[in-house]
Amino acid sequence: HPSWLQIAVTVKAKSSIKTILKEESTSELIQLGEYLLTNALQYQGGDKPIDDEKWQRCLEDLKCTSKEELYMKIGLSEILVSIALNKLQSENGTDLIKSINIRQTKGKSISFAHCCYPIPGDKVAGILTSTKGLVMHRFDCGNLIHAKQKNEQWLEIDWKADGSEEFEALIRVQVENRRGMLASIANVIAKININIEHLEVEEKDHSMKALNLVIGVANISQLDEAMYEIKSLEFVQLVERI
Repeated sequence: HPSWLQIAVTVKAKSSIKTILKEESTSELIQLGEYLLTNALQYQGGDKPIDDEKWQRCLEDLKCTSKEELYMKIGLSEILVSIALNKLQSENGTDLIKSINIRQTKGKSISFAHCCYPIPGDKVAGILTSTKGLVMHRFDCGNLIHAKQKNEQWLEIDWKADGSEEFEALIRVQVENRRGMLASIANVIAKININIEHLEVEEKDHSMKALNLVIGVANISQLDEAMYEIKSLEFVQLVERI
């Protein structure tokens, strides 16, 4: 039990307890991952046992050295069950499905590319990586196009967010160089409950500046609203998404 750490006296005792807790946690994660994958296989009608060749190909594709490691990564949400299932049910190394549905994005299995900042409402796809799980990109992102050309593993994603999460979007704003312009921009988007997460200012010339803003939005509709409000300011020349 974790509370043992509070009463353990020696460093050796604490180390031993941490080792035991880690082993227990690992065992539970493996059991959880195995349960999730087994149930997914049964739900898909996978009554026949998976042969060794498919298991080996699945483990190699997902950068796992054993079934136990795969189960643990599923338990940790570092690998999506649907992707492991797809690998195990594929024929001759060709994935049966080319798309997956995603509703919840919290956890380690999904991350968002900072080259294109995808948000709900965008057409998106995911590149499967061994370190970051499924990395989501906008469909027109140059890095995604490059990955396809290199035959990297990717999936189309049907992303149905429920509006409860916030995602980062990057916009570029060209403005006349006026006193108080940053405060004015911050005020108009604060009125619609949007935060500025990051800001970079580029000096175009003495009279003009370009602002790169990373803002937190729930979906593309809220992004459009923010861009509209910013564009309504008299000193703003251009607002575009990057």
